[in-house]
Formats: sequence, C-alpha cells, structure tokens
Amino acid sequence: MAKREQRGEDTKARIFDAALSSFRERGFDGTTMRHVAKAAGTSLGSAYYHFGSKEQIVLAYYERVTHERRERVTRALDGVEELDARIRLSFHTHFEIIDEDRRLVGALVRSVADPDSPVSVFSPQTSAVREVVLQQFEAVVDVPEVPEHLRDLAVLGLWVLDLALVLYFIWDDSPRQARTRRLIDDAVEGLMPLLPLLASPFAEPMIGHLAGTLMRAGLVPSGSDE
Repeated sequence: MAKREQRGEDTKARIFDAALSSFRERGFDGTTMRHVAKAAGTSLGSAYYHFGSKEQIVLAYYERVTHERRERVTRALDGVEELDARIRLSFHTHFEIIDEDRRLVGALVRSVADPDSPVSVFSPQTSAVREVVLQQFEAVVDVPEVPEHLRDLAVLGLWVLDLALVLYFIWDDSPRQARTRRLIDDAVEGLMPLLPLLASPFAEPMIGHLAGTLMRAGLVPSGSDE
C-alpha cells in the first residue's frame, strides 16, 4: 500500500511539473491535459485522476507558492519589529519564490484576470489562497506601530499592492527583475510617512468612508449579516 501511494504521489508530481512547463512554453490556453499527460509519461486518464482540470493545476501552484511564502515569512518575522522591514520582507520573499516563474505567471495572467475563470483573483475557488495571503499580511502588521483600527485596511492595502507588484514583475525585464525589487523598497519608503497621518483623529472620517466603500465592494467583511 505504501509503495502504491508513493507511486501515485510521484505520478502526480510529474504531472504537476509537466503542466507548469507546458504553461510556460504554450501558455495556459495553448496547453491541454493531453499535452500534460504525454509530457509526464502517463495516460490521459491518470492526468485527470490527479487533477480534474488545468485550473486545478493552477490552484495547486497558487497553494504551493502561498504556503511556502507564509512559512518563510513567519520564520523570518521573528525578531523583526520595524514595520517597514516586515513589509519589505514579505514582498521580497514572494518574489524570491516566484523568481524563476516570471514567464509562467505571465502565461496565467489572462486566466487570473478573467472574472469567469475559476482561477481568477476573486473567484470562490481561490478564496482559500487569498485567505492565506491575508493571514500572512495580518502577521506583518501585528505590531504596536499599526493601530488596531487600521489593521484590516492595512492588510487589504498590502494585498492590493501585492497584486500590482506581480503585474509589474511580469513586465519587468531587468536582470533578475531588479526594478521590481527597487519598486518594493521605494513603495514601502513612500508608505511609511502616511501611517501617522492615517492614525490621527483628523483622518477618521476618511478612514470610515474608505472602509464603507470597501465593504460595499465586497472586499472586506461588514461584520453584519445584513
């Protein structure tokens, strides 16, 4: 039984790796499960047994990246108290993980941006992945420097910035995407002076309006069943 399970896991890993290679070379739309099965050296039925669709393979990729990011960032945050350093650490870790997958991420963008795709940014199927990313950002801003009433909005803001940085990363053709890394540092440096302003009483009306806007857009929970 153990050998059979191991063979199954080995086959699944081959299918996964073959699919990612095909996505890089052919793009998501140009890849079929038949291509994947052939490249993995297995039957089409076996490919569908382990992954019911191409979208499930993409979800598996998302899950691998987000879980690795959370684990690495959680370990690295220990002992880091400065908010700017914590934010930089989170973003830089993300791009270290996907450093060699720029073409792959680029190939998936069309599906990620398609509102009808099960692997789109806001689809129900990607909700678990989003939750992992948001939890990781919650850990990042869990410092006295960020007032508690601002943390939910800070998490959402960092997530949106993360998405924007991924798009820039795809476009960035500088060596090892050095411009993306520089953009991360510049963006964090520009954000830090805003925190004291947002935490002041004068900003409360603006924060309240922003929170209401995001709730109505369905981007943050309202805390109500209405």
